[in-house]
Amino acid sequence: MIEALALRFGTSSTLDHGLQIAMLESDSRNLVRAIRKTLEVDVFSTMIIDDIADLLSNLGVQEFSFVGREANRVAHFLFHFGTFVGSENFWDIDPPIDCIRLLEEDVRHEHFDHV
Repeated sequence: MIEALALRFGTSSTLDHGLQIAMLESDSRNLVRAIRKTLEVDVFSTMIIDDIADLLSNLGVQEFSFVGREANRVAHFLFHFGTFVGSENFWDIDPPIDCIRLLEEDVRHEHFDHV
């Protein structure tokens, strides 16, 4: 469950920086179901899922939803931006214009599904 490891790292880092999250979305339906305890997973995954559930509680997450990949284009853009642009480029105030455009489109088209 690579998605679970990534989510645990991200939520742990968020907590370490003193931030709060009200809502979290994932394009991994099985991860959302496992965290909500509606999907049984193996023992190793259960330990990671339990860590994530504790972190989400500590972060104040009130809603954790599945979103289809088509509604998660910003995350995919940022992944590809970081992968292909290289470490020499960064932004400190304004994100890339393509990121803003995708975020605006995602907000206009709510593609999420409560699992």
